[in-house]
Amino acid sequence: MTRLKRLLSAAAIIFVSIQISASTNIRDSQVFERWITQQFIFEEQDLNNFYINHQKVFTHAFKQTYTQNVSQLRTLVPFLSKLTNNCINELGYKLEPQMDVQMVGNLQTLQNLIESNTPAFIDWLKASNFVDNKLELEEVKKSSKYVLEKYKILSSLLFSTQNSVTQQETLFTFANSLFEYCFNDATCEHYTELLMTPKYHPIARYINTTMWFNLVGEGWKHWHKDCLTNLKADSKNGKEIVYIAGGCDFYELLKQGIYNIRIIDPFIPTQEKYFSEGWQFLLDGNIGDEINFGFDAKEITLIRNHDESSFYISTTPVNQTTETNKLPQTIKQKTITWLVVDKFGNELGNVIIERRFATKKDFEPSSTKTLLMSYCEAVYTSLPSIIEGWDIDISSFDKDFKMYVKQLRKPITKNHMLNIRLASVINLASLEFINYGSNPN
Repeated sequence: MTRLKRLLSAAAIIFVSIQISASTNIRDSQVFERWITQQFIFEEQDLNNFYINHQKVFTHAFKQTYTQNVSQLRTLVPFLSKLTNNCINELGYKLEPQMDVQMVGNLQTLQNLIESNTPAFIDWLKASNFVDNKLELEEVKKSSKYVLEKYKILSSLLFSTQNSVTQQETLFTFANSLFEYCFNDATCEHYTELLMTPKYHPIARYINTTMWFNLVGEGWKHWHKDCLTNLKADSKNGKEIVYIAGGCDFYELLKQGIYNIRIIDPFIPTQEKYFSEGWQFLLDGNIGDEINFGFDAKEITLIRNHDESSFYISTTPVNQTTETNKLPQTIKQKTITWLVVDKFGNELGNVIIERRFATKKDFEPSSTKTLLMSYCEAVYTSLPSIIEGWDIDISSFDKDFKMYVKQLRKPITKNHMLNIRLASVINLASLEFINYGSNPN
């Protein structure tokens, strides 16, 4: 080979190398399209005045929902008869445009109790034909999917409206009220009595369905506005938001002006369905890669400025996943840092992704960080490995432990997690219905 050919060959190799390592500039939609198009921020709804606020459409929506689901609600007719002052009964139904006065009163009482006194709401159900041996026998024989669908319809009926987003938002609020009832110290014993008493099991299934569907089944994607407000305040005060098992779900945090974020997540490939489209780009690429965001209020850019791989770890995805696929997988443990800058190039903060499993140390309180999880992962953190939990010793958590949960209006404490653990064990032993964070299938 002549000297000229050798020089040209070397130049070609250098050019190819430069091309391979060249940085990539993409739009936020190429990485976060799922969150941009499917994720909502839900605000608290006034359950106490729900009927009054939706009176113009409630009667029609109630009749339409019931008419479309008569067969699924068949076993709940004794309860619905009591609720509607016999406008629904064993012979059929008669729901007039001018709603029965007693029925209106019952609905308002029910909605008021959910808002202001959830234990009294449960007692109201007990006294309103929700406790029935036939109902219990039927539900024991049926699949979880059948029972889930029935009780999802019931909640839609109780909070009938023609706006699907408003209804989702309302049921999100309902689920928050039920979470606090089930796991607050003052009321958790009232709830666990339902789990341990067979005649109350239909009520327990209704509660668990409402929480599960609105916080996990459908609600896993969405944020509670109060959670975001609190995170934004902590971030403004200089705290880093540590999102444990957060995956690539930090688009809304950036949109809210939260720029110091640490993600701790193993990014197991079998959980890809819970990630947004560009999750692999977040983990693997070249220094200088950019993601450009065009928020209404502010334009920002993420720039990859650090990528450090440590070692490969082989794992069976039981611990810290919600998958039933037990096949071993190998992932590379690494740390990636994305610099956050404004449109003038001024540094605003960092998004640091630690691709690894969480440890107990990550849950230790700190004056410089605020902890965040999604509801499903917070549930599994609370559980022992024997019931597919993460097996983290929550009993040794600091007494002042506090963590925000994406779907909840209030932060959770060590006691909340201990109460979730206790209720989960009782649920498994007695009720044998879906786990709080599980895929019901």
